[in-house]
Amino acid sequence: MCVNGARVRLITLGEIINETNVHPDVLKMNCEGCEYDVILNDYEHVKLFRELIFEYHRWVTGIPVKELLRVLNRDFKCTFVGRAYEDYGYVYCRQIT
Repeated sequence: MCVNGARVRLITLGEIINETNVHPDVLKMNCEGCEYDVILNDYEHVKLFRELIFEYHRWVTGIPVKELLRVLNRDFKCTFVGRAYEDYGYVYCRQIT
């Protein structure tokens, strides 16, 4: 992919985990809307982490944060951090053991 004339490699969360052989512990995401894609489409890798913190950006995707929480609540207890707005805010999740 090219961004402003520079070639940028696109990589998935699963590829990062597999290529680095890192043990997933804490996942922090602030990626201007891509958190929806990661959580909704690569949940098998997201649920490997013990803790998550992410900023959500509904104004980018049009998807309410409750859709992310619906998926995450299968394996995590999630709470809003600081002020939470409909279009953006922060969520902290800890894996349910």
